[in-house]
Amino acid sequence: MLTPSERAEALALTLVVVRNNPGSTIARLAKIVGRRIDSMKQHLQKLADDGAVRIEMRKVGGVPRRAYFVAEHVVNGHADGGPVAPAGATA
Repeated sequence: MLTPSERAEALALTLVVVRNNPGSTIARLAKIVGRRIDSMKQHLQKLADDGAVRIEMRKVGGVPRRAYFVAEHVVNGHADGGPVAPAGATA
């Protein structure tokens, strides 16, 4: 189980990896970070629930897969006029 600060770090790292690899699948992102797929899926879902990441369904080799992208307001660095930080992140 991650501490709140470890979770915030993991979410921030996940967001950076998605930003640097737009359209990647969970498996590819997990491999890049060296994380288990189930762990990556949880972090991506949290970011999607928070509106930081958007998910598109795409066919990869004829099989539907989720592709992950950083949400536009996060790419621009702001959400509703304020700085963007994953939920649970502390200053």
